[in-house]
Amino acid sequence: MRRRPAALRPLMRFSAAAALLLQLTRCGSDGSPSGPSTIRSVPLSGGPPAVTVCRWPADRAAAYTIGFDDFRDSHFDVARPELNRAGIKGTFYVNTRSVTRWNSLRRMAEEGHEIASHTWSHPRCSVIGENELRREIERAIEDIRNHLPAVQKVPCFSYPYGLLDESSKAVVSRYHLCARSGVEGVETGDAEHADLRALKAVGAYPPHDIDRLNAFVTDAVASRGWIIVYFHSVSDRNRSGPETIPLELFRRHLSFVLGRGDDLWMATQGQAASYLLMRQNAAVSAAVKGGDRVEVRLEGKVPDLGLPVPLSVAFNRPPEWIGREIRAEMGGSGRRIPVHEPDPSRILLDMPVPSTCTVTATQ
Repeated sequence: MRRRPAALRPLMRFSAAAALLLQLTRCGSDGSPSGPSTIRSVPLSGGPPAVTVCRWPADRAAAYTIGFDDFRDSHFDVARPELNRAGIKGTFYVNTRSVTRWNSLRRMAEEGHEIASHTWSHPRCSVIGENELRREIERAIEDIRNHLPAVQKVPCFSYPYGLLDESSKAVVSRYHLCARSGVEGVETGDAEHADLRALKAVGAYPPHDIDRLNAFVTDAVASRGWIIVYFHSVSDRNRSGPETIPLELFRRHLSFVLGRGDDLWMATQGQAASYLLMRQNAAVSAAVKGGDRVEVRLEGKVPDLGLPVPLSVAFNRPPEWIGREIRAEMGGSGRRIPVHEPDPSRILLDMPVPSTCTVTATQ
């Protein structure tokens, strides 16, 4: 084997040492990227902050859901493009026997819109017997699952004609997380007072008074509640009828809703119902760890047929952390989770249920 010239050996030893030094400056003491040599956390002088679960995500004032009954052609051709441009996901209540455009529904489900049940043949639920109602619900769920691979759970339901009674409510609740009724109004944001088996809603019917429709949205913000607005057909030819609203008026409503975007959480019916139930059963606590970290623990469970919607947890920013960058990571995984800072004094975290996260401020 050939030996390197003696004159080159010191240079090679220097190069190896330089490479090792460069590696150490790029990594932490454990060899992982961005170790303690590159990120230092700001110590805390006080105890853990008080933490609470927000009424709605990102501490919005109210929840807003837009729905569409029966699945008409205009839902895919007219309403869907408007919703997608607005960044809003709709809830589409489908009576499956009449569906001829399953490919359209499949596309909508893949885009994140919610496909809900409106029974199989659109009967009056308060008139038919319990056994028949069960068959109607089961056939609708089976159709949706068979035709829409992206949909494995069908948490939401809408009563055809808005008709229901105690018997039909009991049957529906065995299959669905929540159901929309025909009672007009704003639903409460208090989970313990909301009847998820018969949610209030506001329908768009002649004379299509958009100002009145929008007023319900304003009422929801004022009461910190949940507004469900539903439509049937949307006409791009400016037609109006008992179940058809002109596109111009539909756009006026969407524009109003977007204008209240800072106040409204845009959610499907299933998302809003899941958030209500998870918030009702959640327990949150905080502790200071290592003198420079706040560990937030959120306990609870996702309800049966619920959707994996994170809960927003809020606490006041410690004085030492004012003006610092806030980082939140899932406990033990290092995975970052969203942090919202609606004002300099508060920190909001979007946390899965259940979970633990560690919050630090960097300097």
